[in-house]
Amino acid sequence: MKKTLSIFALLALSLALTVPAVAEVVRVPLLADTFVLNDVYTANNYAYYENVNAGRVYDQSLSPKRMITARTYLKFDLSSIPDNAVINSVTLYLYCYSTKSVALDLRVYHTNDDWQDTAVTWNQQPGTTTL
Repeated sequence: MKKTLSIFALLALSLALTVPAVAEVVRVPLLADTFVLNDVYTANNYAYYENVNAGRVYDQSLSPKRMITARTYLKFDLSSIPDNAVINSVTLYLYCYSTKSVALDLRVYHTNDDWQDTAVTWNQQPGTTTL
């Protein structure tokens, strides 16, 4: 049995933006999500899982039992943002649960390449920009 830190029920990505003479908050919908795992799971795809995993995952099914790394990929529909908009801030709302109380150190990156949730694996993950 895996003990995991899972992120679920992603509600929205909110962007505070300014279009000439108008300030507004736009919520953009989630288009796709998946996660990838390292270790013995590098070729697996998890697009059809209900939750996504992030961070370090303690995998009790491995022998020996050990920590593995999980990375989450989220894709949003940004088509509602006008080309001339200036994005002043971005807020990502996530809800998480864990099998134990842990301190979280989540980092968010922008991917360099397009990706499909049904094709991403640890071995085939898109590159990222700086934090």
